Amino acid sequence: MYLALGNVHPVTLAVGNTMKRVFIMVASIIVFRNPVSVQAGIGSAIGISGVLVYSLTKQYYEKLDAEEEGEASAKR
Repeated sequence: MYLALGNVHPVTLAVGNTMKRVFIMVASIIVFRNPVSVQAGIGSAIGISGVLVYSLTKQYYEKLDAEEEGEASAKR
């Protein structure tokens, strides 16, 4: 399992995790016939977008930190 995770780009994992959340929410609405108001739909969209942006931003800054550490150790 970890071998597969090591071969997939972290951005792909972040997008996949967000899509998993969307799928679970949509499946819940369809299977359990949960009513969704416009306000709840907009709130869900904002929340899901926030999770995606957070995941991508976190990945970006972790990559920058790793590059800075690599450059610092190369200068020694």
